[in-house]
Amino acid sequence: MKNNLVLKLSLVLALLLSVVLYKMNDFYRQEKMFQAESQVKKQITAIKTSVAAQITTIKNVVSSYSVDIKENQINWVQLDPFFALARVQKRTDGSFAVLQIVGRSGTMAEKWNAGYLDKALSVHKNVSEKSIQTRLFKDRSGGKYVALIFNNNEPQQVAVVGSADYFQKFFDLDRDGRMISLLVTNDHVLVAHTESDYIASLSDEDSLSSKKYAIEKEEIAGTNLMAVSYTLRRAVAAAWVVPWSVVGLVAGFGFVLIGLLFYGLDPLERKVERYKKQEREQIFKDTLQSENAAVQENLVANGVIQKSDLPTKPAPTKSSEFELIQKTREDSVDRAHQAFAEPTESLSDNSLMGPLKQALANLDVVFKQEKIIIETDISSSLTYPIYYGAFIKTFENLLRNAVEAMTDTYDKKITIRAYDIDGLHTVIEIQDNGIGLSIGSSQGEKIWQPFYTTKSKSEHMGLGLTESLSSVRRAGGDLTIESLPISGVLVKMIMKKEKAMTATELAQTERTQIAFTEPLVHFNEDSISAADLNPELTAAGSGAAGTDMNEDTITKLIEHKTAEEEFMDIDLDDVLSLD
Repeated sequence: MKNNLVLKLSLVLALLLSVVLYKMNDFYRQEKMFQAESQVKKQITAIKTSVAAQITTIKNVVSSYSVDIKENQINWVQLDPFFALARVQKRTDGSFAVLQIVGRSGTMAEKWNAGYLDKALSVHKNVSEKSIQTRLFKDRSGGKYVALIFNNNEPQQVAVVGSADYFQKFFDLDRDGRMISLLVTNDHVLVAHTESDYIASLSDEDSLSSKKYAIEKEEIAGTNLMAVSYTLRRAVAAAWVVPWSVVGLVAGFGFVLIGLLFYGLDPLERKVERYKKQEREQIFKDTLQSENAAVQENLVANGVIQKSDLPTKPAPTKSSEFELIQKTREDSVDRAHQAFAEPTESLSDNSLMGPLKQALANLDVVFKQEKIIIETDISSSLTYPIYYGAFIKTFENLLRNAVEAMTDTYDKKITIRAYDIDGLHTVIEIQDNGIGLSIGSSQGEKIWQPFYTTKSKSEHMGLGLTESLSSVRRAGGDLTIESLPISGVLVKMIMKKEKAMTATELAQTERTQIAFTEPLVHFNEDSISAADLNPELTAAGSGAAGTDMNEDTITKLIEHKTAEEEFMDIDLDDVLSLD
């Protein structure tokens, strides 16, 4: 049941986490695309501003020259990096006729004439009416050149010619591996490009799809130039862009939730199983009673038996209830006799490890059924005069208490440690991770009382710890119980070799009486004589109550109210609990 439920809940949780990751991935992709588009806009603005400022600077220099260009009046330092100055006139077809050219000595332009430049400027016919025209051409040796033609609203115009990489510096400075920037004329000739090898070639930026690319275009005012920047959307935001650290965090959160499901459903499953078991038992009882009633009615109807012959349930009487109380008393006394009777075996000097290991072996089936992990760290070798069988039962009682305390615990574990101190003491610790005890409360004060139990009194007489304490003290040791801070109980058995009698000495002593930490049923035994309890007890030879509680005292306390006329004053629960 639990595995199927956890599996289904895990699948639902995995689906929810997948949806969360999908939404997060979509958010991250949109965020990255927004950043990329912002970067493209920033890049195109920077290029546009830089190119426009550069053109304005050269325009101001060229405007100082008259239409009639004289070589001795040209300041080549101001015109640098341009090395040719020409006077041109625009034809009706959009081309330019070169009327005069002056080249700087020591440059390629020194060999050019008006006819050569006229032919070079006519390669790409531009019909733009902008006041500043940009033309590019190549020579036979592969050199690339750019010409800027300035229209001063006069029939003849001035042009400057220089290297084609005049604008390239702006693109080299702002180069980005995922972004492409270019400067192109209105007839698609590249003036500058992120990859400088493409200068003076035709561009195909018009074929770029806005679905695949983030594109920005800006015209340079007053010119036939356009700045373009674009980036591939898939390169900026891939199919999966969520950081793996975030994925790990979400996955870890999912595993934690699944772990909580396993941990939380285990007690719930136990409760459901107990409820179903009780329900099945009740249904079985009801069905059995119904079938018996039907059979009896059938026998009466067929005349096999008379209705008066049917068994009737007698009403409870005072006598029957009194007999039940008496029987309960007798059972309690019998169990008390068994618990506190003198061991029939003989004393022997033994290590405590033998009884401990035997108790573990005896309860191995219980540990496996309850799925309890047993961890041991045993390193004791001291011997003590003990009743071997009694100590086996002592360890069994302590281990059973630990098992029952972990009924609703998920990861059940009992830790057992045994060690010697100074060669005179032995400490045995039995620790569980169950529900624990409220040691500072009334529960902690009552745990050593005979007949006290937190379980059902019909199954647990409450003599386990008392019997264990008796066996340990008989051997010269003691028991302590500590409630752990988080969960569980730590039981310590402390054996003191210097106080323990040898087997021979202990065999010669009288029977050791059991001293309880608190008097039974809360009255002072010393202040009540046997005659006060019952006159018959005096005749039986009972003396004044001693300071120690023995089995005769227990019997007297249980049986001192036997008169039937006092029956109505008896509370059954009080008799059973005896505390």
